[in-house]
Amino acid sequence: LTIDGSGNLKVYLNGAEIVTDTSASTGALTDFNIGSQAGSDRWWDGKIDEFGIWEKELTPAEILILYKAGNGTAYPFTGQAKSSSIDFNNSTITTATLTSTEVSGSFDYELTADGGSNWESVTSGTAHTFSNTGTDLRWRATENAASTGEISQVTLTSYH
Repeated sequence: LTIDGSGNLKVYLNGAEIVTDTSASTGALTDFNIGSQAGSDRWWDGKIDEFGIWEKELTPAEILILYKAGNGTAYPFTGQAKSSSIDFNNSTITTATLTSTEVSGSFDYELTADGGSNWESVTSGTAHTFSNTGTDLRWRATENAASTGEISQVTLTSYH
């Protein structure tokens, strides 16, 4: 899936463009959902094999190269990665542990239990008790400026 600043959206399957839509929104970005439509109960009924986020719109040729390279191929990305909402059916989250597997580089991690209103610094693999509890757990990782890093996995465990 690609979208440019003019609202042109393209969907790719197995490296080939299958859908084009020129009416996609280019407004302010908020949470980015994978497998659901924001603000609704519409969920993806299937499997997602791979997903990647890049700092620019990839060309069809770049998408095909990544597809042909096989699973796990990454396009260079720097900056911040974060989750969308993780719903716990209105159970108050008091403690959570974020455990990451860093392939390279250095990252700072934060968690929030209140949907992003109050982010709290955490250490990977260490249980964190929230100062601001809530029912909407989210995480984010910020790559330290001096590094070029890669995270292969993030696991969250929460306690109510």
